[in-house]
Amino acid sequence: MIVSTPEEIRQFLPSHVLVNIDTVRGFLDNSEHDFLAERIGLPLLARLQQEYKTMEENDIVVPLAQYSYDKRNVWQKLLNLCQRVVVFDAFSRAADVHAISLNDAGLNIAESQGYDAADTKVVDKYKAQLARESHAASNRLLIQLEEWQKSLGKRDAEDDSQPENEEETAAMLSEEDGEATVDPSEDEEEPAGEPVDNEADPAAEAQAMRDIIELWKQSAYYYYADGLLFNTATEFGLYVNIYESREKFIQLLPDIRYCQETHIEAEIGTELLLDLIGKHRQGSLGKEEEIAYHKLQRVLSLQVEARSKVIFRKDAKEESIGHTRLAMEYIRRNQTKFDKEAMKTSPLFDWFLWRREEVADENTDRKDPHALKKPPFIPGLPHRDKYLVDGVHRAKCDYDPRDPRLHRPCDHPGDGMLVSSLI
Repeated sequence: MIVSTPEEIRQFLPSHVLVNIDTVRGFLDNSEHDFLAERIGLPLLARLQQEYKTMEENDIVVPLAQYSYDKRNVWQKLLNLCQRVVVFDAFSRAADVHAISLNDAGLNIAESQGYDAADTKVVDKYKAQLARESHAASNRLLIQLEEWQKSLGKRDAEDDSQPENEEETAAMLSEEDGEATVDPSEDEEEPAGEPVDNEADPAAEAQAMRDIIELWKQSAYYYYADGLLFNTATEFGLYVNIYESREKFIQLLPDIRYCQETHIEAEIGTELLLDLIGKHRQGSLGKEEEIAYHKLQRVLSLQVEARSKVIFRKDAKEESIGHTRLAMEYIRRNQTKFDKEAMKTSPLFDWFLWRREEVADENTDRKDPHALKKPPFIPGLPHRDKYLVDGVHRAKCDYDPRDPRLHRPCDHPGDGMLVSSLI
């Protein structure tokens, strides 16, 4: 268990006067394994329980006036967030049971000296409020895990600016998390009576974050799944109002994945979709790719609204059709700004557009960028002109040599030449 003393409970429910935790121990244990484990996974819960056993009491229960939450190390922060979830959920479960006493005479309304028994309405309100607090605490826990994941992901993706050693990496992560970077070689004496500053060195903090995220990946609530256009609830909330609820976002993951695979992937191709998602995670999308990515997110959000019962909106299906057409047309027209290898397998791939781009690049290299745009007129032919194409004067037949898509072999007898070497 990660909650074992009345003082730990009092951090979150200061009004309780429990002397012995045995009266709620069973509810606390059930909340850990039913409510908390579903969100962080059994492997991470087991590791957190091990870390909890190694902590001192003043590391767990610390008055806010003496100790700032931000100064706690990673495992202490995670423990505090998880304890909050467990306590609120456990007391919500126990409310009805604690209102009843059982003796040899049967069930009775529980009373104690100096306290009146709570009526039904008070108990119901108490339970409802604790349930809301438990879900709010769960959302806060998921937000923290999300921030750690994003922080590590950004640092791992920046290969060019990667620090040379792990200490520098951890220092950068510590600064991003709002903590002051402290040189572990400098030993400062703590004033007598003050809690010991347990802030670990930056390298240990970074490794702890990695361990936590790796264990969290094994949970059912791990949303940072590879291959989704929406990897955070924050991104999805830009298109659909889910009231910043990570739990609701996680409930929508099956619908998001279904709509992406059935609609988006079928329209643009698997390779192009994975290429865009990978670049988005690394923050390396180009200008046109970034615009296309947001258009695809808009399409996906509308399709999820049309499918999901959680956020269903009847007009979303019709809107998604128009936005899909706009997104596909944008990618088709700007496909030369995307990765060619990924684009080749896409249904939107247009060989002529890529060839036009290649010819333009070749002419630029020859220092003749206007060769295909403004070819010189050469008189002498009554029914056709001559143009400079690929650096060679060619006869203009029934096709315009300035347009690579219209280059064809010359059909006029006696010419015996190709209008362009593109074919």
